[in-house]
This record gives sequence, structure tokens and C-alpha cells, in this order.
Amino acid sequence: MRFLQKTRSQPHPRLAASFGLHAALTVGDATLDQCVAAAESLGEVGFHVHAAEGTADREHSLATYGLRTIDRLAQHGVLGPHSIIVHAIDIDAWEMALLRETGTWVSHQPRSNMNNAVGVTDVPAMLRGNMKLVLGNDGFSNDMLEEMRVAYLLHKAASHDPRTLPADQLVHFATANNAALAGQFFHRTLGELSPGAAADVILVDYDPPTPLSIDNLPWHMIFGFDGRKVDTTIVGGKILMRHQQIDHLDSEGIAARSREVAQQTWERFWAQS
Repeated sequence: MRFLQKTRSQPHPRLAASFGLHAALTVGDATLDQCVAAAESLGEVGFHVHAAEGTADREHSLATYGLRTIDRLAQHGVLGPHSIIVHAIDIDAWEMALLRETGTWVSHQPRSNMNNAVGVTDVPAMLRGNMKLVLGNDGFSNDMLEEMRVAYLLHKAASHDPRTLPADQLVHFATANNAALAGQFFHRTLGELSPGAAADVILVDYDPPTPLSIDNLPWHMIFGFDGRKVDTTIVGGKILMRHQQIDHLDSEGIAARSREVAQQTWERFWAQS
């Protein structure tokens, strides 16, 4: 709450926030109501919550609250155009309609879902309904190009149909929709090269052996691009990485310190278990 208030009173071009509720099955009704009331006092503040990730989420919600996961969140006022529901796998047609009608964002996390063996989000149906769908990673890794490739393959395997989720459709929602969601937080044009847009650019070192055109670019991105080919990154017009070198940070020192802290964190949790 304090951080949200700070981002409102002291705007920063690269800092924004929403209420992070973790997961529907870890947040009780009283907490939901308190967060919704606090959000309403700030205005145009949404929620980020993992929900309907699998059958366990639904069964817990039904047993504890007598409602399916998305139904419960809707009843408490969590859904809406500023909120993000992460996963939305185990939902029925009525819950999907609630997400669509409220303009709630749904974030698809293919690799995390595969790793946890919780099922597959019905992305084709959501796109058919023109829902506000974005691509995420749930912390699995930071390579969103790889996330796109996995999504491309996953939905073909799940539907037993190689025509499912073609590259142009996938790349569009993973870029245009993600940019639109980010634009709600940062109130600027993102995801395009145009006058007045944020000068955020990556340069990819990619020399294809076959012709590259605007018509086949999405397929080149799916099959030829990955995070290891990103050569240069520019944020707000400032070069942060040039030829895969980050000169303004001690990358090796940060990595070494990270390993130390990770071990200390593991030992602390192990001691408490």
C-alpha cells in the first residue's frame, strides 16, 4: 500500500505497482475485502493473483468458500481491467465469460504450467473471444522468446492439431497485448518504434539461411530467435548492454553474491521446516 502511494505521489518512468495477492488459495476472504477497499481508495489500481492454476485450486475454493476460483474473485470485486489473473487453466465457460466481460487480463505461463503439470490454458478460445491475454513466465526464466516457442508447440500438442496457435497470432498477442498491459502501468506508448514511444529496443544477432520478410517474420522469431541471440538492449534511449557486455554492472560479483544469499535463504527455510 505504501509503495503504491509512493508511485502515485512520486511518479517514476520505470516504477509502477498493483496489489500482489499471491494466489487465490492462499488469501482469505477478509484479506481480499481489505485489499479491494484499499484499492478503491486509490482509484484505478488492480490486482495480480495466481488463480485457477489447476484442479487443486478449484477443489480448495469449492471446499472452503463454496465457489469456484474465478467466481469467488469476481464476487469480492478483484476482477477488472486493471487486474491480472495468472494461469486461468481450470475454469469453466462461465468463469471465462466473467474474465472476458470484466476486461480482466489473463497471463499465460506455458513453461511453468508444464513444469507443474497443471494443464493447459485454453488460449485459442480466449483469443477467439478477443480476451485480454498476455504471455508471462511465472519466474521460470527471463527468456520470453523461448517462452513464445514453447507456447507455439504446447498448444499444438494439446490440441493434436498443428494449425493451432500459428506464429503470427502468437507473436501478435505476446507483443501487442503485453505492450498494451505495460502501457496501462506506465502511461506511455510501448512495443513499437514511433515518435513519442518509449525508446526501448533490443537488437538480435540473427543471420537466417532463408529469406526473411514481413510475412514470415513471426515464424523466424519462433524458430530462429532466443535470448542468447540478443546482442544489445536499449531502455529509454540508454544502452544497457552492448554486444552482450554490461559495462555499468559487476555481473560476476552480483552472480557470486546471489549464490551466497540463495544458500543462506535455503538454509533458513530448511531450519524452519
